[in-house]
Amino acid sequence: MRRVFSVALLGFLLVASTRAEDPPKARKVKLVCTVEAADGQAAELWSAQPYEDEVQKATTRGGCAHGNAVSVRWEATVERKELHAPAAALASEATGLSEKEAADKKRELEPEKGNEPDEGFRELARGIARDEKRVVKVARAIYDYVLEHMKYEKPPGKGWGKGSVKWACDAGYGNCTDFHALFMNLCRVRGIPARFTMGFSLPADAKGKVEGYHCWCEFYVGGSGWVPVDCSEASKHPEKKDFYFGALDADRVALLRGRDLTLEPQQKAGPVGLYTVGYGERDGKPVAVTRELTFEDVK
Repeated sequence: MRRVFSVALLGFLLVASTRAEDPPKARKVKLVCTVEAADGQAAELWSAQPYEDEVQKATTRGGCAHGNAVSVRWEATVERKELHAPAAALASEATGLSEKEAADKKRELEPEKGNEPDEGFRELARGIARDEKRVVKVARAIYDYVLEHMKYEKPPGKGWGKGSVKWACDAGYGNCTDFHALFMNLCRVRGIPARFTMGFSLPADAKGKVEGYHCWCEFYVGGSGWVPVDCSEASKHPEKKDFYFGALDADRVALLRGRDLTLEPQQKAGPVGLYTVGYGERDGKPVAVTRELTFEDVK
């Protein structure tokens, strides 16, 4: 079980690596978010707020991220920079972790609840770049495999969107959760720490509504740090395939990291397997919630 906070989470350990004469692209937006119980009745509600790290600065004001009510509401101003992995990380020849790194990253090496690998999945992972030991090379081969195996499709009434490794392997299509569940768990089987971030994408317009959510992940290179990956965006934009292995655009906001989450204050119905737009409970049982999220660029 993983404990996280819905208001502030641990930030990325990865710093942006750019040339002084070529500053990273950035985007600053004002956000207004309301999460409601779908049936219009009072419930205990949680709404994750943007956190701060090396590439994302956030100022939250007004409203709250948790309450026993029909709805909770918050506002925030977020500035996020384009993120690039350090060149040393992508060029690393590391083949494993130090003893301390292995202990510190134990959680990011463990199987996910509901995605425990069977022998078939382990053999699949071992077969990707079978004789390669260098972490970055193995991770790139896994990234390429995911893009070759998966298609970004969301047909109505199907089983995509649950972050299921079995679904990804059997169906070969899905959304960002399915892409990154497959990438992350293949990495873990190969002994590469990997972790999951949930947030949302910002449309290209200067203002409007944010629909849905978006997730991405990172893998860890011994001695160098975390490297970001966005498999689903690379699938939708093949011309940016190389960019999204080691970099993230600024048109996104990060809300929380991880799956099988314990919220703050702690919910009663057990870990939240996949936190998307919000979470609610009534009498200790999950209830459906809706979210309205608007954005406006800040000059």
